[in-house]
Amino acid sequence: MGCHTWFYRKIERTQEEANESCIKGLKESRRLSWKIFKNPTGYGGINWEEDCGSSRERCLKSVSVFNRKIKAIYNGYYQKAVWNHQSDENLTIYVEGKGFYIEDTGFHDIFRRGGYPEDRLFSYEETIKYLESLKR
Repeated sequence: MGCHTWFYRKIERTQEEANESCIKGLKESRRLSWKIFKNPTGYGGINWEEDCGSSRERCLKSVSVFNRKIKAIYNGYYQKAVWNHQSDENLTIYVEGKGFYIEDTGFHDIFRRGGYPEDRLFSYEETIKYLESLKR
């Protein structure tokens, strides 16, 4: 059996939109860390103090890290990194020279190829050419 195939749809997004999406995800993570910090024994049905040791200290450190990342993005740093950390529901990837893609959940496992290749296809046309090149 070969690896699964995943399909992505190209999304047009400006750097500013990518920054805002990344910041949205960081703010949500920061909010969750604060929530656990304030009530470590009652969030999500997990006793974070028992199961994770010094979770309060880690949550406080996480909040600090999220704040630094948000500030850095607002100051124009991490411009490439934000593309791979978008807050969209689906998996997102940024491919250098090709653009920004989001997982298209309507398609999955259309075909499989053994050996887990690193092949990336970015259009229907590329996919057809790729499949035809495999015919023997």
